[in-house]
Amino acid sequence: MKHPAALANDIRQTPCGRHAVREALVFLSTLILLASVAGKAPADTGAQVELTGTVHSTGISGYPGSKFTLGDADSDSRGLVGVLSRERSDKPCFVSAGWEDVNKSSTNGAATKDLCGKKGPSSGTMGGTYANTGGNANRVFVTGAQVCMNKGDDRVKGIHLRGQRINDAGELVNFGPDAQDSRTNCHQDHWKRWVECPAGQIATAAIIHYSAGDTPRSWTGIGLQCRAIKSTGASTTLTTEASTLDSVTDTGPKALTELPGCNDTEALDIRAVAWNIADDWAAFSRKVERQSGTNLGACIERRFAGDGKVECAHEYKCKQNGTKCKLGLGGGLGSKIKLYQTFFDNIAGKPQPDRRACYAALMTHEFSHTCEHYAEGGPEARAEAAFDYWKERFAVSSSWTIDGGCGMND
Repeated sequence: MKHPAALANDIRQTPCGRHAVREALVFLSTLILLASVAGKAPADTGAQVELTGTVHSTGISGYPGSKFTLGDADSDSRGLVGVLSRERSDKPCFVSAGWEDVNKSSTNGAATKDLCGKKGPSSGTMGGTYANTGGNANRVFVTGAQVCMNKGDDRVKGIHLRGQRINDAGELVNFGPDAQDSRTNCHQDHWKRWVECPAGQIATAAIIHYSAGDTPRSWTGIGLQCRAIKSTGASTTLTTEASTLDSVTDTGPKALTELPGCNDTEALDIRAVAWNIADDWAAFSRKVERQSGTNLGACIERRFAGDGKVECAHEYKCKQNGTKCKLGLGGGLGSKIKLYQTFFDNIAGKPQPDRRACYAALMTHEFSHTCEHYAEGGPEARAEAAFDYWKERFAVSSSWTIDGGCGMND
């Protein structure tokens, strides 16, 4: 596979030009957004490994169709770290499989298949990833996959990944939690069988199955190709350096640049919410404006698209003997907001879609304060609309509410 910069240059020469570059780099941009890879972290030393042996092909989770290989099944150094998809006309027509070097996470990329047609995908992203989330290199790679289908069993609407970590001795060990995501029309009784690599192996490629017919064509199933991990007996320095992809993602979505105080899970949730809202801005703003009766304007869009800053302030801001506690703070004309411990307490232990619905609501509320709305009426109405937007798009629990769940506006 070519270096991403060379790949981008090749794509720019095609008739699709700028649009093609954006779509080819969707997964790469998403990895950067979700991974908090903003600079070089403290180095760690572990055993150097290589991928070796005969390629093992699993069965299919989902249903067979036209097959496309994403990744390099025979690679001796690249393992899969995630699978993402996007849609057009409710059809999951765009799939990306991200990879990282087993010894150096800052060497990474993605393979994509776009069967959405000339206009490309139009939805936000659904998927799971073990892309490095900061700190010492985590070296977690995909070892199993399971998909969820829609009611008609002809479109993938959810993905569940299992991963294992290469430890300092160069051995594969169990890792949790699983990476999982789904859309609203993933039917919980339509999760299909698991496909898994044999013990001691990780996935090096994904076999993506698509339905037949005209574009947009739907993703219908996934299989894995796997190779064994073998320690070379040498050591390697593991770092989470800034990605070399930064220079070629100018046509893609931007990350929130500063997340002080946020742990890996919080940063992952915040960046995923910001990216999905910014990427689906037309639908998001239309929903919020119609429901709240306010115009969002360019300021709020800029906050989600890149200039917003979110601080995870793990402290309580309460009064009235602790009975009235702030969830967040945003004000003035600055771009920074704070999320307080009470908010994190409210969403602790909840499923990812439920947590992210609350993030969408609270971030919309507080970013509104930083732009123009100082009274509570406008931001509260926008928060409710943002929560409803998220609940309509993703697999949020039907009983989860903005007041009883997130603890907002009560």
